[in-house]
Amino acid sequence: MPVDEGRRHALYTKLEQVLGHDQAETFMQLTPPTEWAELATHQDFEHLDTSLGARIDGLEARMDRLEAHVENIRLGLESRIDGVQAALESHVENVRVGLESRIDGVQAALESRIENVRVGLESRIDGLEADQRTREARLIGELHRLLRLQTIWLIGSIFTLAALVLTAAKLF
Repeated sequence: MPVDEGRRHALYTKLEQVLGHDQAETFMQLTPPTEWAELATHQDFEHLDTSLGARIDGLEARMDRLEAHVENIRLGLESRIDGVQAALESHVENVRVGLESRIDGVQAALESRIENVRVGLESRIDGLEADQRTREARLIGELHRLLRLQTIWLIGSIFTLAALVLTAAKLF
């Protein structure tokens, strides 16, 4: 028959009447609050220790496998990161080379255009200088013609004046 709390209390009360309070207390502390069959034995603890040891060993093995799995994942991620880094570095280098090539092309085109403008301007300057020399030559020619005309006019005026002076001198 199972021992419940009511039966334990009835036993304590009877012991207290027969043995006294202190002895009843001591006896009740020495008896388990449950049935004797429910108390753990040394063999139960050894079995529990073996069982828990096996479970702990299993957990440690599982932890080792998990650590190895995590390490494999880490290594895989590092490898992928290295691959991505190498691809990005290659792409950046390709972009740099492409941009340098485009810059060189633009620079060459600009230098060519600048050279064409320089040649064109030099040609125009040469043409303007030739036009200026031609105009100078015409102006010099015109000045020479006008100078000859003035010289002729001046000589004609001198002869006319001399003729007038001679005529006036004959008259007086």
